[in-house]
Parts: sequence; C-alpha cells; structure tokens
Amino acid sequence: MILRQPICQLCRHNGVNLLSLSSVRETSRRNISVDFQGRPQFREKSEIEKFRWMRDNFPKVFTKIDLSVRETLTCVDKIPVFHGEFNYFWKFDSERKLEDWVVTSDSDNKQGFTRAFLALSRNKRALFYGNLCTDVPKDGELTRTGYCQLRSPVNPSASQTYNWSDFTHLVIRMRGDGRTYGLGLQKNYKRTHRLDFAMGLTANDQFHYPMFTRGGPYWQTVKIPFSKFYLSHKGIVQDKQAPVETSEIGFFCINLMDNVDGPFHLEIDYIALLNDQNHKEEHAYERYSLEDHVVNVY
Repeated sequence: MILRQPICQLCRHNGVNLLSLSSVRETSRRNISVDFQGRPQFREKSEIEKFRWMRDNFPKVFTKIDLSVRETLTCVDKIPVFHGEFNYFWKFDSERKLEDWVVTSDSDNKQGFTRAFLALSRNKRALFYGNLCTDVPKDGELTRTGYCQLRSPVNPSASQTYNWSDFTHLVIRMRGDGRTYGLGLQKNYKRTHRLDFAMGLTANDQFHYPMFTRGGPYWQTVKIPFSKFYLSHKGIVQDKQAPVETSEIGFFCINLMDNVDGPFHLEIDYIALLNDQNHKEEHAYERYSLEDHVVNVY
C-alpha cells in the first residue's frame, strides 16, 4: 500500500522538506560535456565555489607564492658556492625531520610480503629497517618480488624540484648491515606529464648507483659523484646514457632489492652535498649516438 502512494505524500508523511530536496538535487547535477578526444569537460566553478576553495587553500597557496618569490630573489642575487663547501641538506636529529619521508614496499601494493619502517633510533638518527621477503604471491602474474624504498619529500616550492647544480658529490654518513642499497635520483616527472601525452614517457626514468655498507658498529661516510649515476627505466639499465640534470631533482630515494631474505637496518646521520672543483668528470659512462627512430635496445 505504501508503494502505491504518490511521492509527495511519502515526503509529507516522512517529514521531508521538498524545497531542500529539490535544491540538493539541483546542486548535485553536473553539466558534463565531451570534447573531440572523448575526455569529460566539467562545468566551470561558480563564484561561491571559487571563494570557498580560496578560503580553504589560501595557506597552501600563500606558502607556495612565498617560496616562489624567495627562489626568484635567490636566483637574481645568488651567492656562489666555493670549492669545498659542504651543505647538510637533510640531517636527521628529530622526529620532525622524518615526517615528510615516504616508506613503500611491495606489500603496500599487494605484490609481496616485505615490511619496511622509518623511525628515530636511540642515537637520534634516522633508522630505515624492516624485513625483506622474496616469496612470490600465488596470483599467477608475478614472477619475482622483494623490494622496499625510502623516498625523500618533494620540494614544497613552486617548481617542486631541488637545484643541486652547484654541487658535484652526494655525501651520506650512515651505518648499515652489510647489504647493498641502491641510491636513486629522479627528475620532476610532473613536468614531463605536461609534455608527454602517454601519461609521462619519462616518468619511470631514474638515475641509480649502488651503496655498499660494511656492517658492524662503526659509521662510514660515502662520497659519490653525480657523474657516476647511470640511467635506468623501470629498473632496466639503458644503452643510451645521459648525465644527471642536477638542476631539476624531483626526489632522492634509497632502495633495497638484493634478493636476500631477512631483516635489514640502515641508520642514517645526514645526507649532504659537496662542491669539489677538482672533479672535472661530467659522465662516467659511454654515450652512444643512436638514430632518432631508435628509442632503446634491450
């Protein structure tokens, strides 16, 4: 009997405000049109919606504008970096210094069983630890697994990149467990998104170099030139190599995928930059001259 009643009687019986119901339905409609490529084009925001967005996001926008202005002033009146200058870019001495760092592993993507964590050690240093597991999930798709990564925060400035062009070496003071870790540098992939129509053809390009740890209770300092980093795409070393563009570093990462099951730990004191003008090498590897239509040779 209730289903046969008109909608208006049901609304009156349940105490629903018809005016508010119609207004909600009217505002929930979205005028969606499709362009010539089939992509949806949504309606333009009203003035009220723009005002609300500015009110909610004004602190973030103001911070980016402030950083952009400071970067511009720094570039106009830039202090030169002299030979032997040392810049402690990341020094891990408090919990606040670890907040923006990102830890990922294959278990986060449901591709394995590796667990990784980042915490402050009892020595007030960054401790990257966990358990590496190479057991392959029985899903019929994966053939190998076992990896984890510690990734640096993205620069909150307008360019979202780190400019390390005034430095020649990467210096890391750490204490490891005897494993071999991989260091990675990646360009700002968001910029390539605007140029590459296939969702960023160079989004998975990274520059790698191994970092060997001795193990034991003693600290060691690793000094690696940027010219030693080699180009790879999705973990595959490329035949056509290129030097690192240190003026547009998107993020820095530390990877572990040495195919050795068991616990791991890497304690990091600082990550610094060094300017050594005696180092004249631009790129340590051969650069082959390939034709334009040849993309890569596996």
